[in-house]
Amino acid sequence: MKGKMQNYEFGVSYFSNRFKKHLITDLKALKKDGFTSILHTFSEEDFLFNPETIKELVNLSKDYGFSVWIDPWGFGKAFGGEALSRFLLDNYDAWQVLSNNKKIPVACLNNPKFYDYMTKWIDTVLQMDIDYIFWDEPHFAITDWNKLINEKNTAIWGCRCDICKKKYKEMYNKEMPYDLTKEVAEFRSISIMNFLKKLSSYAKKNARKKIKISICLISADNPYLRSASFEDMAKIKEVDGLGVDPYWFWIKEFTKKSINVYEHNYKFAKHVFDVCSKYGKEPHFWLQGFKIKKGEEYELVQAINAAKDAGVKSLWVWGYDGCSMMSSLKSDEPEKTWKTIVKEFKKIKNNL
Repeated sequence: MKGKMQNYEFGVSYFSNRFKKHLITDLKALKKDGFTSILHTFSEEDFLFNPETIKELVNLSKDYGFSVWIDPWGFGKAFGGEALSRFLLDNYDAWQVLSNNKKIPVACLNNPKFYDYMTKWIDTVLQMDIDYIFWDEPHFAITDWNKLINEKNTAIWGCRCDICKKKYKEMYNKEMPYDLTKEVAEFRSISIMNFLKKLSSYAKKNARKKIKISICLISADNPYLRSASFEDMAKIKEVDGLGVDPYWFWIKEFTKKSINVYEHNYKFAKHVFDVCSKYGKEPHFWLQGFKIKKGEEYELVQAINAAKDAGVKSLWVWGYDGCSMMSSLKSDEPEKTWKTIVKEFKKIKNNL
């Protein structure tokens, strides 16, 4: 079946370090631990000030035999990532407009200015020896996740800018409402699909070598929170893969309820596997390797087993070393978190 991999891929996101000598040390360790792929974040800061540096890091990663993914980390805050946006400072008119008519610093995916900005990012990364472009959690704004996690569709949402309202009227032959209706949710998903289709087509058309493209969506049962449907993303012919990141920490935080980590991760991993099987895409899975509380490292084993049992063979971790490099994300005991993940990945590899 197209998209169903025979061998496991073990990948990890890598950010914060821009020193080549330190990357070499980490690449050697990752190779020893059985990792095959690495994702380098390429934020707006990197885009403006570090393009050649990132290119060198990509080249080093390739030299050590890794498949390399690149991520527009936090671009316009319309993609996932703990990175600030220069685009938003320079383009107030491209901000999303919320359903309460207030603007929010998140770029509108229907705004041509943001599309043009993203094509410049693509032009830059296509000069690197990358294997994948990774569209990381593309989304429209939601101001109160807690309400949607608890299945109350009363959150303030975006976007109701003039461009979005015009497109909505053209699509549905009526004015865009202020309520977060099913049609609004559909419009948001289609808008993201069209945005990524254009960008992906542009990337493949201008690439000097064959590259692949993969998407990851926010993992939430509530489609209003997720902004886009997995099926809509899978319908983009230029996209090769589809991923899911069932991070469970925020469910615990917002609901204050316990969660069955295995069932939660299995549900989303199986869904993305089934969608990919239907549309001939490559499924991948992101493991929460950050904000793991002391004494709860065993939950990592449950999540890994869930993804494996669901049939997904491209297993990724966010991020390297238990995210010890970022205080807002790091696990309570990053070293133990990382050792737990490496041990489980090695167990899978040794059992092949």
